[in-house]
Amino acid sequence: MKRKDYISWDQYFMGIAILSAQRSKDDHTQVGACLVNDHNKILSVGYNGMPIGCNDDDMPWEREGDPLHTKYFYVCHAELNAILNYGGGSLDGARVYIKCLFCHICCLYIHSSYTFCYNSYTYFLCWKHTCLYSNFTSCIFMKCFRFLFCF
Repeated sequence: MKRKDYISWDQYFMGIAILSAQRSKDDHTQVGACLVNDHNKILSVGYNGMPIGCNDDDMPWEREGDPLHTKYFYVCHAELNAILNYGGGSLDGARVYIKCLFCHICCLYIHSSYTFCYNSYTYFLCWKHTCLYSNFTSCIFMKCFRFLFCF
């Protein structure tokens, strides 16, 4: 007899994104992304970290101070890493599962790759911040879905 209590594809892919986040060396923010095609095949994963070729031990991870000595000028976001790690052709119709709400730059990358977005953000967002994302995603006709991750 077939099990009936198995997880959905959405839960599975969000779980992969959350697990991928654990690869991040950032002690404050761990973000993961899972890029999936329309046949439910994983195309790529990514997490927030230093660019390929940069030694994590030699790069800054601080959050405050001189901007050149903080992580913000160097860390590559999970969504962009997943897109860059993909070695295939078009991403038209693909979906990206992200552990948190994406920044406006990653929103452009996701939209430009014709990718649908599912996120499970756990950060508290003020109303103004939420409206900014709602207006931005509506403006560029990006399909974004909030996915509540739970088993």
